[in-house]
Amino acid sequence: MIERRLARMRLNDKYYPILALDHGLTNGTGDIIPAHNMAEIVESCSQSIGGVVLTYGFAMSCRECIKSPLILQCFGAPLGFQRVQVGTIEQALRLDAAAVAVQIDFGQKDHLSSQIGAISSFLSEAHSMGIPVLFMVNGPDPTDLKKIAKSIRMCQELGADLIKIRCVMSQNQDTVDTSDLKLAIKGAPPLLLTGGGVNANIVSEVANAKKLGFNGYCIGRNIFKAQKPSEMAQALTDALIA
Repeated sequence: MIERRLARMRLNDKYYPILALDHGLTNGTGDIIPAHNMAEIVESCSQSIGGVVLTYGFAMSCRECIKSPLILQCFGAPLGFQRVQVGTIEQALRLDAAAVAVQIDFGQKDHLSSQIGAISSFLSEAHSMGIPVLFMVNGPDPTDLKKIAKSIRMCQELGADLIKIRCVMSQNQDTVDTSDLKLAIKGAPPLLLTGGGVNANIVSEVANAKKLGFNGYCIGRNIFKAQKPSEMAQALTDALIA
């Protein structure tokens, strides 16, 4: 069941191009997609993406018009607050979600133990119902490849089916020690590159991540804040499958 749900989001039976639209819970009304444009942007990008991340409220309000596979965001909080469960497996099943997502912040050390406990319990329930879990990682410096490697391994140990993480490589990978990262990637669940804020180099970053062994992207602002979101989504997917 988990593999069948993962296959719904894959392109060419290998790649995961995912559009993230769950920013509102984190960022409030700033730096997010306007609610009334959400379905329109998803539809315009539908030929280039394999799924879309939404919170329950917008997944419910858009469920009749969004045809792309849904990933229901089930853990989150406004900026500065500890992430907590905000969605349930029951809701995911009701919406025929392809997967569920959890946010985990390895930089919030005061709350990391409670995060891990809550996510582990949630993941067990998701897997018992055949639903894959996407781990959305925050915390590690995106240029610190050793910390990224450690975060990937921790997510793998916890049972993640997909891992979204930020990783910024220099243009010349031959001059960077990637040994720890490549070791972590080998045998890890599929890795999805996240873009963070609007970034002029995001297409080349996706291409570089693919060379390292990443299997997709999970990107929001770099798509929905682009002048032509559908063209940006296509450019990112082209970089992935080239």
